[in-house]
Amino acid sequence: MPVTHSAPDARSISADDPIQAINKMFELSGHPGITQSRNGSITTGALDLAVTITFGTPLSTASYEVFIQPKSAVGVQTFASALTTSGFTLNLSTGVVATFTYLAVENT
Repeated sequence: MPVTHSAPDARSISADDPIQAINKMFELSGHPGITQSRNGSITTGALDLAVTITFGTPLSTASYEVFIQPKSAVGVQTFASALTTSGFTLNLSTGVVATFTYLAVENT
């Protein structure tokens, strides 16, 4: 999937300060990127192999990527499954008492 970008004509940007001109250029530029995301943290217990994560506000689509990071050194593999607009299931290879942070980013 090609990524297309557009940039405004620099001659049409009226700003006295170069920093203002750069900021204005980014405001006028169009490019794909992160349209919606959700983040948070969850604490798991020693017997948890799957934990349901529910977003405070649903995403507009269930097409998103989930990035999971432990907040401490733990020897466990994690993956997300059952993605819905309102959340997902965090799966653990083994039960562990730990806190994980997550970032869900919509595919654009």
